[in-house]
Amino acid sequence: MNTRALAISLVVVLLAAGFGTAQTTRGDIQGGVVDDAGVALPGVTVSLESDDLIGTPNTVTDANGAFKFLVLPPGTYAATFSLAGFQIQQQPNIKVGIDSTVRFSVTMVPAFSDEILVSAGSPLVNTTDTTVGIELSHDFYMDLPMARNYSAVASVTPGAQDDLSGQTFYGSTGAENAYYIDGANTTEIERGQQGMDLNFEFIDEVQVKAGAYSAEYGHATGGLINVITKSGGNEFHG
Repeated sequence: MNTRALAISLVVVLLAAGFGTAQTTRGDIQGGVVDDAGVALPGVTVSLESDDLIGTPNTVTDANGAFKFLVLPPGTYAATFSLAGFQIQQQPNIKVGIDSTVRFSVTMVPAFSDEILVSAGSPLVNTTDTTVGIELSHDFYMDLPMARNYSAVASVTPGAQDDLSGQTFYGSTGAENAYYIDGANTTEIERGQQGMDLNFEFIDEVQVKAGAYSAEYGHATGGLINVITKSGGNEFHG
C-alpha cells in the first residue's frame, strides 16, 4: 500500500513539473462599459475582430458592465460594442502583447445616429506587472540593423551587454538566460545558450524580459527571450 501511494505521489510531482515548464504566450483584453452618466451597462454585446484570429469571438457584459476575452494570440484587435437604444461604438487598434492584459473602459451614449467610431487607440498598459524589458513586432525588428537571429533582438534591450555566452542583463551572465519558443523552453542544456534557430520570417513577435519577472519563469536568473511564431487568421495572405 505504501509503495502504491509513493508511486502515485511521484506521478503527480512529475506532471506538475511538466506543466510548470510551459510559459504564457497569450494575452487578455478586459474592461467595462458605462453610459454617459457613469452607470454600468449590463447586456452589451462585445465582438472582437483581428487578422490574428480565426472567427469572431463575442461576449456580453455582466451585471457590473464588465467584459473579458482571455488567452488571445498577440496582435492588433478591434472591438465593437452594441446595445439596443445606444449608439454602436468601436474601439480599434487594441494592441495585445505576450503575457499581458489590456484594460480599458467604454462609454456608450443614447442612440442619435447609427455608429460612433473612436479614433484613439487603446494603450498597452499593465499596472500589475513590474517586468523590465521590451516587446518587438515582426515589422519593427525586421527594419533593425541586427543579425538575423531572434536572440539578437536582446541587444537593443535596456541593460543588455555581451559576453562569451551571449547577451547579459544587469550583471548576470549569458549562460543564465532562458529561451522560449511558443511557450516551450528551448534553452541549450549544456551551456545555457540559444538551443534552436528559427527562420526570421516565421517569427511574429519577440519579447525580452530583462528582470523583475514573475516566479512562473523558473530555471533562469538572467534574461528571458520569448518568441511567438506566426499563426493563421481570418485573412488569406502569403
